[in-house]
Amino acid sequence: MSTETGDMETKIRGVVVPMAWDERGNVVAIALSTHDEHEYGIDREGKGEELLSLIRKEIVVNGIVTEKGKKKVIKILNYSVKKGRVSEEGPKREPPMAAHPGKRKK
Repeated sequence: MSTETGDMETKIRGVVVPMAWDERGNVVAIALSTHDEHEYGIDREGKGEELLSLIRKEIVVNGIVTEKGKKKVIKILNYSVKKGRVSEEGPKREPPMAAHPGKRKK
């Protein structure tokens, strides 16, 4: 990954968080906060604008990272929203004994 030149596509997982608000309290800038405490401002070009509706959602993005001043900014090329644990593992299943109320547990 090259963050200095911004010429390499990279994959990052994190949570979309608000960064700035207008005078009415509307979110006007967002960032991707990663689990290792890094924060990437999301460029509104590319697919960045679409992520405004995903605040507090965990996502995986592919994009180009650049540095603007001391801040890292990512231009989103594509993304996917992570599903909750139940969806990732499939539906919870009852143990076979629980499906038959007449049987006793030992």
